[in-house]
Amino acid sequence: MAEYDNSNSGALFENDKRTTEKHPHLRGSATIKTPDGELVEYWVSAWQKTSKNGNEFFSLSFEQKKNKEEKTEKPK
Repeated sequence: MAEYDNSNSGALFENDKRTTEKHPHLRGSATIKTPDGELVEYWVSAWQKTSKNGNEFFSLSFEQKKNKEEKTEKPK
């Protein structure tokens, strides 16, 4: 059986921790394959907005996930 390739995909879920208008409506993650074949993981945030002409859309933000070493490393 072939293994499923889930690169260049992701999922968003309702943000149940949203307490202000600045917090995203949806949060999730995505895995992107770079041209050299490396898989890079991102956090994805989405805000539901309305354009000036009344069309609804999502504004997206991407932040690369940090590995444990980068999180614990203190600035010099």
